[in-house]
Amino acid sequence: MPAYDAELSNLTYVELARLIRRAEKRKAELLQRKPASQVRAIIVIEAAQAGYTMEELFGIATADAVAGPKRRRRRKAKARTKLPAKYRNPENPDETWTGRGSMPRWLSALTKRGRSRADFLVPGVAKPTPTKHKPDGKRRVVKAAR
Repeated sequence: MPAYDAELSNLTYVELARLIRRAEKRKAELLQRKPASQVRAIIVIEAAQAGYTMEELFGIATADAVAGPKRRRRRKAKARTKLPAKYRNPENPDETWTGRGSMPRWLSALTKRGRSRADFLVPGVAKPTPTKHKPDGKRRVVKAAR
């Protein structure tokens, strides 16, 4: 239980009602305020009319004052070319796989039953994907014979 819950459970009904009234009053005050970006723009305009820059007054650049906090730009995802299907489900020809990404469920289920991925290659289009050698991480020590 967070600390503030423990503090609230110790309050009496009158104290809790007083706290709720104060919180609602503060909430109403916050709702009546103008957004910070709007106030920032007004200050920049007033400073310019008086002949000052934001840098002279506050030590910040004008563009930063108007724009507000900087936002990160998202990188656009590279458009990937559509690859031809490399594997096809014989039971449902609409289910295909290019060989990239995780193995689809239909192919995973069939390979667990003992079939090879090569059994599902699209004829004339694809070659089997080579599997990467995964070392087991164990060192083998061979003792010399005496």
